[in-house]
Amino acid sequence: MELPSIQQLRNFVIYSKYGNFTAAAKAANITQSAFSAQMKKLEELLGVRLIERSNRGSHLTPEGKAFYTKIKHILGELEAVVSELPGRAAAAQPLAVGIMLSLGDVHMNRHLAYFQDHH
Repeated sequence: MELPSIQQLRNFVIYSKYGNFTAAAKAANITQSAFSAQMKKLEELLGVRLIERSNRGSHLTPEGKAFYTKIKHILGELEAVVSELPGRAAAAQPLAVGIMLSLGDVHMNRHLAYFQDHH
């Protein structure tokens, strides 16, 4: 039996949070068509329709709601277990950098070059 990928499950949880393919795809940082294809593949793999699609939008089916309730806890536990592994606390964390448009690319490139040289 083939199991869904963790990415498919994460994206299903994201869809469940937003209830909209466009917003969910944006949150997952992928195109809407790629996101939709992942959800279709997930449904094919599981053999059950999780999301009801229509011209007026989409929503979770009863099976989708039940699956979401279980899978969000499983993914949460998996993330907790992985984060508790020795050495994970010291792992690199994402860095978000913002800059005012008035400073321009020159200043940003200079700062990025310094950061890359020293980290």
